[in-house]
Amino acid sequence: MKRLLRQLAERYDHIVIDSPPLGSVTDAMILSTMVDGAILVVHGGRNSRHAVQRACHELSAVGARVFGIVLNNVDPRREGYDDYYYYSYQYSYSADGKRSKS
Repeated sequence: MKRLLRQLAERYDHIVIDSPPLGSVTDAMILSTMVDGAILVVHGGRNSRHAVQRACHELSAVGARVFGIVLNNVDPRREGYDDYYYYSYQYSYSADGKRSKS
């Protein structure tokens, strides 16, 4: 796997590897030691805060770098996120290449 990752790194700027969940098998822990970093995907409403903290601790214990956590399968109306608003920005570019946000 290390050899494959080295070969892929010569051809690509970014490589994304999807592994089985932590705790199911050791694949994720082993892979986390071979890559630049890991993104933990958490199922909203199913994974407890304690389980997420434990997963981060386990990854840290093997020397893995956690880039961040993605929370998925969350229903904003059910989970109490009613106060959040979504913003979209439009960017325009002038003739000299400068970007402005509106």
